Amino acid sequence: MAVTPRLLTIAEVAALAGRLEGRECSPRQVRYLLVTGRLGNDVQSRTRGQTRLYTVLDTAVVRLALRLSREGVSAAVARVVLTYLRSDIIRGWKAGAPLALAIQGVQGSLEPSLKARPTWATAWVPLREIWNGLDKQVEETCNARTTVWMWRHVSVHAVRTS
Repeated sequence: MAVTPRLLTIAEVAALAGRLEGRECSPRQVRYLLVTGRLGNDVQSRTRGQTRLYTVLDTAVVRLALRLSREGVSAAVARVVLTYLRSDIIRGWKAGAPLALAIQGVQGSLEPSLKARPTWATAWVPLREIWNGLDKQVEETCNARTTVWMWRHVSVHAVRTS
């Protein structure tokens, strides 16, 4: 029995991130962040109708951007901050470190989330909250489908992942 790849389509990322954050999220917003903004793991162009698939990390970045939006940060500022801090944020998630993303104006920094929110921070998002439950939700979404649309339905096991 083949293991179902834990990769999501753009519509699945938008639906999952939107549902977890309680906000509307469109595939266009996901494309803006992950492809145009080059924040995703797979930003290469696709040919012949191949569907781009996204990882759990990509979904977490979208969820973080939605949370920043809820905190009052504009899409442009969120994209700039996430671009400059992407590597550090991913390292923090992988290490399980208690960090929070703090934004002041157009600058962001990673701060220990064990201390209280600083008075200077216009936005404060603990990174562990973004990751909580995400693995399980992605796995459930992937297990619920057997095909991916690539101008026709293709088995998820036949999709190129790189």
